[in-house]
Amino acid sequence: MTYIDLINQFWRYDAVQSFSSTDTRLYFLLLKHANNACMFTANSSDHFTQTNRRLAADCDISERVLIEAKRSLKNRGLIDYTSSNKKGDVTKYYILGLQKVTQTVTPSVTPSVTPSVTQTVTPLGKPLNRYKDKDKDSIESTVVDSMSDVPPDAQNSENKEINYEKLVSWFNENTRGVFGKIVMPLSDKRKGMIRARIKEYGKDKFCLVFEKALKSDFLKGQGNKGFVATFDWIIKPSNFEKILSGNYDNKNLKTTKNDANSRIFIPEGIVYEPSTI
Repeated sequence: MTYIDLINQFWRYDAVQSFSSTDTRLYFLLLKHANNACMFTANSSDHFTQTNRRLAADCDISERVLIEAKRSLKNRGLIDYTSSNKKGDVTKYYILGLQKVTQTVTPSVTPSVTPSVTQTVTPLGKPLNRYKDKDKDSIESTVVDSMSDVPPDAQNSENKEINYEKLVSWFNENTRGVFGKIVMPLSDKRKGMIRARIKEYGKDKFCLVFEKALKSDFLKGQGNKGFVATFDWIIKPSNFEKILSGNYDNKNLKTTKNDANSRIFIPEGIVYEPSTI
């Protein structure tokens, strides 16, 4: 398949079994790296290398979420990868079903000798056999069958429903403008960040992070520099994890720093209702 074929194939696959926003972002980022590595041209390598840290930063997710997304794409037959160093950080990536275009120039027998160009395709890596010579109905049945290869946790996490309207109301009512206000409709980028955090930590801990933020003098602007956190700042992967781990807790707050399940004192009027989102 060419670059365009792979894109079209992905969306046909997505119509049957929807990919998460993280999986989608990662796949197209990998296609971009493959294109930059000239993997769709003649005499190119069948793979490219990239670090987990770089990919996670480009997708704005944690490395743990990145690893889950990589596994999901591999289980569904879209990519393959192998670690190329002892630490397992630098990884070789293969885009399955990829073909490169080779141009062969043959002079035609005319007085002006005008070159004619013939294009041939050569498969790279492993072929995506499940889609070869099959019509749409066959593809759909294959996709359904392939879900047996996806870990149950991955299937469940992707099917979590989020009521964004209630989430917005919950945030605005309980934080009372301390971290600013958010309004509907939410942008796709903001929705993607929310989904990523809930997929990684769950709704309970998502709510808990804002409870902890409300108890942090520093995050509410009472530090030396007067910094005030915002909703978007809080849900960034690195900031979210630090808040959850207690990095921004007040020094005199008696909580267990790394126990994300322990409850902290909630000011009167703050409602802890993860089920509403």
